Amino acid sequence: MSAENTRPRPALLRLFGSGVVDQALLSAASFAVGLILIRYSSSADYGQYVLIQAAVLFLVTIQSAWVLGPATVLSAKASPEVQRDMLGSLGAGLATLRHCALLLWTLGLLLALVLGWLPMATVLVLVAAGLAGAMALRREYLRGVLMILSRAETMLRADGLFVLLLLAAVAAAVLLPGPVAAWASAGFALASLAGALLAGRMLDRDGALTHHGRLPYWQQIRPLATWATVGAAIYWVLGQGYNYVLALKLDATAVASVNAARLLLMPTYLLTMGVKSLLLPMCVRWLDEGGFDFVLRQIGKFVLALALLDLIYFAVLMATHEWLVEKVLRKTLADQGFMLSMWFLLSLINLVRDLYLSALLARERFRDTAGLVALTAALTLLTMWPAIDRLGMSGALVGLAVGETVFLLGALRLIARERRRLP
Repeated sequence: MSAENTRPRPALLRLFGSGVVDQALLSAASFAVGLILIRYSSSADYGQYVLIQAAVLFLVTIQSAWVLGPATVLSAKASPEVQRDMLGSLGAGLATLRHCALLLWTLGLLLALVLGWLPMATVLVLVAAGLAGAMALRREYLRGVLMILSRAETMLRADGLFVLLLLAAVAAAVLLPGPVAAWASAGFALASLAGALLAGRMLDRDGALTHHGRLPYWQQIRPLATWATVGAAIYWVLGQGYNYVLALKLDATAVASVNAARLLLMPTYLLTMGVKSLLLPMCVRWLDEGGFDFVLRQIGKFVLALALLDLIYFAVLMATHEWLVEKVLRKTLADQGFMLSMWFLLSLINLVRDLYLSALLARERFRDTAGLVALTAALTLLTMWPAIDRLGMSGALVGLAVGETVFLLGALRLIARERRRLP
């Protein structure tokens, strides 16, 4: 490889290092929040919070697929001036949509309260959920912009403020009267707003974003965004729909139990999520540097390193899980050994699939991945529904494992087909 191609490596390594530290911080915060709520609130309260967070994740996933993914690919090919204007203009458009949606959501809930359709406690939880969703969208867009601009250190500062405020808010939520899920979600919204304001101020100070509206950026991203958004929506069904299936077939307590087991494996999932968010901009650059095979080799190194870390973590967890569940979580989990093993298997499948999918997204294969996600999401739900009837809570994980395995095999097939297309 030429000196020209190797020159960006130190910057990429610094970017990745800051990103890993950032994700470790968020992982620790997520674990701490779950631990506080599991220990000091009821299973129903924790189950409600999990359902709210799953809904917030849906909104963030849609925004990322609709705007950030296409913007990452297109802005990498644009001049710095156009890149700044594109990211600023898209952000302004999203802010308008976000404000209108939050206003309609709040007015609708107030109307339902006045008409007696919903009790006050439910309205409070749902209003807090709406605020959490809106502020999370604002914060996550700016985080995506910082990653596109290779400013992981700035993102780390903003996320540090978010984590501090979130932990304080959740600790207060379990002490305040009223629905814990509402207070915790309101605290999440406040922490997200603070993180977004800090990130935005740093971007404004450097003049990193402009908003002239000179170019039709929304039209430019539409060809990529349509299929990416469809795929992301269905992917959320695949990855988070089990919470709502459990709530429908069982109750919020079942949601809490399954997610309490997942909480112990959360570091492996969040590390994969963090590396995945860093990987797409890198893959776009690697594609220009060395081609598709070079991208696959680089991804393979990440997969092997993270899989080794995950295996070490799982070995320690299995040696201590009974003590952790009894003394730390203060819960009794049915089939906890089986559920922990299934969550670990799912985390490994998720690791391999998500990282290699970044190579396809860098090649702009959004439509192919959307079709694959639709097939596997349908298969997951069809398997999960009867599995819960036969196995109880654990059946949800069996259904997930079937769908995720098919998804992984399909992703590898798409990658092999993409290699054959290239000269």
